[in-house]
Amino acid sequence: MAPWINSEASKPHLISCESPPVSLVLFFGADADVRLARRIRQDTVEKGREIGQVLDQYPKFVKLAFEAFILPTKKYVPMEEIIMLRLI
Repeated sequence: MAPWINSEASKPHLISCESPPVSLVLFFGADADVRLARRIRQDTVEKGREIGQVLDQYPKFVKLAFEAFILPTKKYVPMEEIIMLRLI
């Protein structure tokens, strides 16, 4: 059956369908040096920061936030269903 919009739900923009739910877990990982290089490029080019500012901020805030909030979610990826993707 085709998807339908449930207009009586508390959030009418949600779309429902009668097919079984699909469980999909994605975790996109990158090496630490790749993450740092991306951050340097983003902050210097897009935000106009000096490289010294970026290098000072990265270990104090960015790396700590990654280790506290992003890295722990990796344990929820079912190891038997991992599909490795190499992003360039």
